[in-house]
Amino acid sequence: MAKMAANRWDLMIQGKIDEVYQDYVSPATKALLSRDAYRGGIKPGLWKSARVDKVTCASEEVCSVDVIVRYAYKGKGGVAIENDAVVPETWRLLDGRWWFVPRQ
Repeated sequence: MAKMAANRWDLMIQGKIDEVYQDYVSPATKALLSRDAYRGGIKPGLWKSARVDKVTCASEEVCSVDVIVRYAYKGKGGVAIENDAVVPETWRLLDGRWWFVPRQ
């Protein structure tokens, strides 16, 4: 599952949001959130890199993944600023496959 989280972030960084939605977002989330709505909440181009830092499983079917994401933005005066942030994620096992569950 850590590998899936890393792969999902690779696609996010590449701006392949439709692939992320199709291949990683949980079926339950897809039932509530259309592809367009999911895509509308994502801002590609912000992230520079990501790496899985920690995986903690509350059960055999639910895990939390902390991903350290490097992002860049323009600060005051147009100065480029890069920083790291820990992004917590939830992953659920369903029918033998791990799925990403976005925060709602």
